[in-house]
Amino acid sequence: MRARLHIGVCLPFALAFGRSILAGVRKHAIEQPHWRLEVSDVALPPPGGAPPSGMIGFLASENWLEAAGRCGAAVNVSNRLEVSPIPRVVSDDGAVGRIAAEYLLHHGFRRFAFAGSVETMFGRQRHEGFSAALAEAGHGCLALTSHEGVLRRI
Repeated sequence: MRARLHIGVCLPFALAFGRSILAGVRKHAIEQPHWRLEVSDVALPPPGGAPPSGMIGFLASENWLEAAGRCGAAVNVSNRLEVSPIPRVVSDDGAVGRIAAEYLLHHGFRRFAFAGSVETMFGRQRHEGFSAALAEAGHGCLALTSHEGVLRRI
């Protein structure tokens, strides 16, 4: 019989992204009867007590990175930080930006703006992919990278 594994799952449940990952983890955990999940929202501090056997989480803050470092194994699903001491599984955010630009170009749009934060790694990569795809098609892109910049343009 396999030893019971205590798996910590910490995600941003205010975002559909976090709830979607939890659904996938739960689906897999159902097939792993030796797993016991402990689910936490990253908006809260990590739970106290003994660290879990493993952790799957949005590890973008010092307290959650530290908690994950005490586990036997961990995987980070956050692409917010430039460098992660925890191995991560994330989207290709440059490709996300390129695909968005290609979609808009395909539908005949000719004026473009990127509205989003570039303070995170995923934001910068999406902006770079979006702008590069537009430049290759001969178009420029206005960057609205702060709330103040967006409000000035409205």
